[in-house]
Amino acid sequence: MSRSRSGALRGALVGLFCGLVAAGFFWAVGEPHIDKAIEIEEARSAGAGDQSPGATHAHGAEEAPEAADEAGDEPAAWTVSRSTQRSVGLFSALGLGGAALGALVGAVHATTGGHPFYRAVRICATGFFAVHLLPWFKYPPNPPAVGDPDTIAYRQTWYALLVVAGLLLVLAVGRLRRMLKADPGSVRPMQGWRADLAAGLAFAAGLVVLLVAFPPNPDPIEVPAKLIWDFRVVSLAGNALLWSALAVGIGGLAAVREERATSIERLEVVEEGAGAKRAAGKAGSGSAHPAGPTIF
Repeated sequence: MSRSRSGALRGALVGLFCGLVAAGFFWAVGEPHIDKAIEIEEARSAGAGDQSPGATHAHGAEEAPEAADEAGDEPAAWTVSRSTQRSVGLFSALGLGGAALGALVGAVHATTGGHPFYRAVRICATGFFAVHLLPWFKYPPNPPAVGDPDTIAYRQTWYALLVVAGLLLVLAVGRLRRMLKADPGSVRPMQGWRADLAAGLAFAAGLVVLLVAFPPNPDPIEVPAKLIWDFRVVSLAGNALLWSALAVGIGGLAAVREERATSIERLEVVEEGAGAKRAAGKAGSGSAHPAGPTIF
């Protein structure tokens, strides 16, 4: 089995566990905010329904489904209950999502160099920044009561583009830092702190450009500000927990495996050295036997 495949398999197992941990966090801390947002949305829909013309003509409202059946229209789409969403749906979605994310991190981790633990921390920090932290500042998540269904595709497209742009920014700044530190060519290599400062300034400039260039969220916010803020903070904290657990799990497991392999190699070297010494000692003792009597 190749290194990337074995790393992806171990990462998937770790990611499955981390996803379930994150699901437990969202279930305990995040679901109450979603329930409040749904209550606001349902109250708003009920108020709008009471003011609609159809609400004053109950008989006409009852005839509408029959007319739909006569016209041959399809029945309403099947929906998942709220209790299923917050239990089976939440844990299965985050468990499978964590497994897929862990497989990707594990495959990348297995094909890169450096200390195994700090390598996992760098990979997960990059992923958390590009996938969650950067979009959180520009397109923060909102509870169900916020957002126009007609703009879902528009918002998802710009979100995905911002994630890709964030990954490219991190990779470009990392390459710039390595070039400034270790280029032995015509350009004199910069000292460590100067290269870090230049890379940090380039990263900050790129971040400002992305946040300014991308369009804002077009949907109005019509729910209490505290509910919006609490929901967004919980969302960011839960995703930070997921990525942190991935870094600790994958990096720690890889560090233990590497330390064990190194210990085995050292033990084999010691045993080989001891065997060579024993063999040399036997050979020396065999050649140094007392000489017999000399006959003249």
